Amino acid sequence: MTNWQIKKLGDIAQITKGKGLSKDDIVDDGKYRCVHYGELFTKYNEVIKEVRSRTNLSDGIVLSAANDVLMPTSDVTPRGLATASSLPFSDVVIGGDVLIIRPDEDMLDGRFFAYFVAGDRHAILRLTTGSTIFHLYGSDMKKLKIKLSEKPEQERIVGVLEVWDEYIEKLEQKIALKEQLKKGLMQELFNGKRRVNSSDSKWEYTTLSNFASKSKNAIVDGPFGSQMKLSEFTSTGVPVIEMHHLKNTFIEKLSLTRFVSEDKFKRDLSRSGVCGGDIIISKTGSLGYLGLMPGGESAVITSRLAKITIDQQMADRQFVFQYLKYMKMIGYWERIGQGGTMKILSIDNFKKMPIPNISKKEQEKLASILDLADKEIKALDDKRSRLVDQKKYILKNLITGTIRTPETLKPKGEAT
Repeated sequence: MTNWQIKKLGDIAQITKGKGLSKDDIVDDGKYRCVHYGELFTKYNEVIKEVRSRTNLSDGIVLSAANDVLMPTSDVTPRGLATASSLPFSDVVIGGDVLIIRPDEDMLDGRFFAYFVAGDRHAILRLTTGSTIFHLYGSDMKKLKIKLSEKPEQERIVGVLEVWDEYIEKLEQKIALKEQLKKGLMQELFNGKRRVNSSDSKWEYTTLSNFASKSKNAIVDGPFGSQMKLSEFTSTGVPVIEMHHLKNTFIEKLSLTRFVSEDKFKRDLSRSGVCGGDIIISKTGSLGYLGLMPGGESAVITSRLAKITIDQQMADRQFVFQYLKYMKMIGYWERIGQGGTMKILSIDNFKKMPIPNISKKEQEKLASILDLADKEIKALDDKRSRLVDQKKYILKNLITGTIRTPETLKPKGEAT
């Protein structure tokens, strides 16, 4: 087994910057491949397998060399700067605000360095500067200390991690396909093209208010912000449901970490209380995100949310929940929301939402078909999450030398 050494990045790599390349310079049919700094946050992981953008920009440009590593140099959060993508292609136009790390070919594999950043983000965070906008400078990156094995072991480590990446990528592709299939299924089921009760007459529509409970505040929004201040939160009491809890499925009890006292709830907030079986929906900013309150639980919603209590005699709750997902999918809420940058839905918008007025039996059949599709997607996503956690563990231990790769292990793509 080879020994590991501590090296400064400036001793084993050249560090430069990209130049120019605004979003307007990116065109579908451009002559040259290019990477814009914003894409490092959204489009690429540790290894860039395909350059997704093109440009016709040719004056005053900076081109890549194979094995370069790209990092953003500015962001609104320091964590965003702890991101690195290895680029195995030469002659790619590299835009401004991109740090280009060009490794010594004999000392450092660019893919290994990108994985190093992913496994030790704190090492990068310590080098960032700024308050409102954070920056990462090449002069500081030169001082970064890396625990480094010899090149052959770096390549073996990369090979192991790329196997995990490929498996995760295939799962993500499968999840995306399942989600697309479900969208198509929703289109067919919710526009009446595909009926589960062929003898039923043509669909008619009613409003959501007719499917809501007849009790007071069956469809209601959260309290004014002044009625629920941060200073009034407690460590126990009635849980508070916030925007980030809405993930289009059941709300996880353990995710509710803020509370208001029972007295506060009874005195000021009971109007916005939710119980098991209630549907919660976002009404401000990001519209139409959903959560379903588990049975036997209770909570209170914040001002950006609304809750809907269904009349179980009139409607199947899962049918309504799935139809609300469909309305978000087709952009209904964005079309009717009021305001500019921060759109808002009124309670009246929810009450007047059109919904198929079909028998409860057909509602239940439709919901069961879509719930099964959701369960298949969730099972795949849970598997993906486990693989991501496994990769994090292996990554951390491989790049520190805690787990060693056998010398007999051939790098990916090399014949045995």
